[in-house]
Amino acid sequence: MSILSRVASSAYLAAPELLGLIVLKQVNLSIKYGNTSVSSYAYAAYGLILSGEAVGDIEAGYQFGQLALKLVDKFNDKKFQARIIFMVNYFIKHWK
Repeated sequence: MSILSRVASSAYLAAPELLGLIVLKQVNLSIKYGNTSVSSYAYAAYGLILSGEAVGDIEAGYQFGQLALKLVDKFNDKKFQARIIFMVNYFIKHWK
């Protein structure tokens, strides 16, 4: 999960179509093995994908953004907190 999170930004710059695959893999791993602090990033990124123009499911994207915020608070992981808050507020909330 941590490795996938670290390569996500680079993958997006090099080959943007890989970002969706990385995020989906992280979400699947979180569902299968349980949530970690990195899962909050995966859920926020998944919410971003759902909310965007490509999918357009604003409500589901918003709910995943809220889940990401709750998880980052639950795990109290400071290294992901600013990233998650930024992603949810900048990329997801404005659609709602």
